Amino acid sequence: ELVKILEEHGHHIDAEVDEDEERIATGALTFGDKTIASVMTPRSMVSAVDKNRTVDALLLKHLRASGQSRFPVYDSSIDNVIGILYIHDLVGINMNEKQVKDLFSEQVYFINANENLDHALNAFIKTKHHLFVVINEFTEMVGVLSIEDVLEEIIGKEIVDEFDKFDDLRAVAGKKRKLKQV
Repeated sequence: ELVKILEEHGHHIDAEVDEDEERIATGALTFGDKTIASVMTPRSMVSAVDKNRTVDALLLKHLRASGQSRFPVYDSSIDNVIGILYIHDLVGINMNEKQVKDLFSEQVYFINANENLDHALNAFIKTKHHLFVVINEFTEMVGVLSIEDVLEEIIGKEIVDEFDKFDDLRAVAGKKRKLKQV
């Protein structure tokens, strides 16, 4: 009902609510209706790291090129995420002397893809973490969700920074999937 009121009021000439305010208010009132699966970064676009990988120049180049600052760490398979590697933990280390398993944080949070974004936002606030590993009903890793993903739904715009290669990773994943099917 509030969304309808905002839309109707926004069309009046003397409305004090501008377009951006209407978009943000609408996003804040409706983001909880969306599922995590609908906004997460899909598995095919996630840069994850094997715990046994040696930290070398090639790995650092790959991580920097991803534009991300947090990376799921897995043991034997990406479906077995055991922690998160933070890029800031790699600053100043002696390369080729360390493996990922020596540097990652074992504190990792999982969230179900079928939950709504309101649940995710409350979980972000409670855990004080900015990245969740998204799993399906079979506990398979299907993607990641960042606090930024939730904020984008609230403000109704993509948050793109200077390191982002793509504005919409979900669209890129969809194109990749279509190319594989051809």
